[in-house]
Amino acid sequence: MNNIEWSPQQWLPQPKLSEDEFKDLRREAMRGIFEAVTLMPDLADVVLTNFGVANKDTNSQELPYGTQGKLSEYFDVVNGRSIGEKNYIEGTIPYISSGGSTNSIVSLIDPVPEEIFDQGGITITAFGKAALQPWEFMARGNGGSSVRVLLPKYKMSLNELLWFVAEINRQQWRFFYARMAIKGRVSSLEVSAPTRVLIDCGKTLSERIRIFREQLEDLVYIETKS
Repeated sequence: MNNIEWSPQQWLPQPKLSEDEFKDLRREAMRGIFEAVTLMPDLADVVLTNFGVANKDTNSQELPYGTQGKLSEYFDVVNGRSIGEKNYIEGTIPYISSGGSTNSIVSLIDPVPEEIFDQGGITITAFGKAALQPWEFMARGNGGSSVRVLLPKYKMSLNELLWFVAEINRQQWRFFYARMAIKGRVSSLEVSAPTRVLIDCGKTLSERIRIFREQLEDLVYIETKS
């Protein structure tokens, strides 16, 4: 009735996110980024230096802390803009699809300007897996492997972006082959904003990734005696 979906995955409640659970899910999300850089070191060259920092622009609205609502109240939810991976040639832009296990990145492709998300964002696969993308990227927007992209409506720190990644991933059980994460379902997913400001400390994400890549290169380099 009234186009309301009859599915227990839609209505079953989700307990509040605890501090310990957030830390575990945040670590998992960060690990996905560094695993991607390990397998595709060129990603370190395309990280947005202001990711998680530029959205502190004073013109942006402050995140309404301690509130609950649909995901679409905190983010603009849009579909990926790209067609199947096989239609592109190799390049420098991450291509996001639902089949990738490395932060949902399946390859690096040649950029198509009108298909690029140039401010980074959060991606959600067809099976509800969210990942933070701190670089320009392209995302599949057709077929069963289509990806949804979340663009923040409010200024958010890196930790606050990771909070919402955690809020989504802890509800991944709501999505599966017979109930994929289509735009309508993603938009109406109930989430909570953090109860307080989550301040970032230490190095920015771009600095962390640069140092990680440098250390990785040092580890794989073998010196030989002349």
